[in-house]
Amino acid sequence: LAVLPALDAADGLEFAWIPFSDAETGVAALHVSVGSFPYAAGIVPRTSVATTANSYSVAAENIGTMPPGPVWVTLIAESGSGAQTVVTNQVGSADASAPDVRLASVVETISNTSLIDIDHTNTEAPLYAHWSGATDKESGIAHYVVQVGTSELPGRMFEAEVPAGQSFVQVWLADSLAAVPGHDGGVIADGSLLHVSVTAVNGAGISSNPFVSDGFQLDTLAPSTGTVLDGPYGREADCVCLSRSKRLEFWWRNFEIEHLDHYDVVVGTYPLGDDVVAAQELPPTASTFVVDNADILSGLGGKVIYASVRAHDKARNVGKWLSSSGVLVTCGLEDGPVADDIGGDPFLCVGNHRRLDAELHAPPSDA
Repeated sequence: LAVLPALDAADGLEFAWIPFSDAETGVAALHVSVGSFPYAAGIVPRTSVATTANSYSVAAENIGTMPPGPVWVTLIAESGSGAQTVVTNQVGSADASAPDVRLASVVETISNTSLIDIDHTNTEAPLYAHWSGATDKESGIAHYVVQVGTSELPGRMFEAEVPAGQSFVQVWLADSLAAVPGHDGGVIADGSLLHVSVTAVNGAGISSNPFVSDGFQLDTLAPSTGTVLDGPYGREADCVCLSRSKRLEFWWRNFEIEHLDHYDVVVGTYPLGDDVVAAQELPPTASTFVVDNADILSGLGGKVIYASVRAHDKARNVGKWLSSSGVLVTCGLEDGPVADDIGGDPFLCVGNHRRLDAELHAPPSDA
């Protein structure tokens, strides 16, 4: 007997077999029955068919009377001498109900291994949908249909069929949304709220109600820049004497970002430089950065030091680097001015700082 897929109550059932033969006395009779367990006849009672027959059909109305669960076909062939051969086989499962998705859920994540739900993304970064919880005890899950779109148009931006056994799919490609298979060319407005919806389809071809994510906001705008300042928080300084302060301090303000994720900070002897402190990641609540490591501070006397900051938002957009105006180190960790023409007083060296900064970053002359 051929093994068939699960059966929907709306469909009929047809099964086939290799014809029976008997070289001595021939096949005298052939009977067919259908039930919910081996040798049973509760769905189709024992019925005689032609001895040369090799198939049988069960009407749709009979399928509708089947209880959920396995469907077994039994064949009884009788020879002219009265001997019998019995064959019974499960040909499918009766299923008139949709998959159970009461405990199902779906989240949007940044990779095929992460299950951390995100609330914002841009069109350049990867986006994955992960789901779980759909079940079907009668005929099992055959496949899933995954869609991305708005509440009104769930499949507007992406639609794909995913086989059973797989619980994630990439719904956003890193290079471009337009490259995603199934994308129909629709334009999404920045700030739109999008959802991932998943529909489970069972072995009988019956679809569940979709289960839908909590949504994510599309954000393609880079974080705005603020102001980076030299000196202790709340006060701008043009110079510092390390023998007195034992530290370099920087702070920033006016990075007005709705969903800030973190900052990157570097410190160097030139704008955007990182030759003093390599890139450090700071939490979104940070607004100051202090360099107080003696090994790092050693040898900075006489140099102009800059802090540079850039912001990352939760949509994985990255802002531009922004540098401070620079702070002149008037004396090192040892007491005393670096040079007489610079001056040792950290609060009276604004003019010297600007002059030295201009000399350090002046374009090369023709000579």
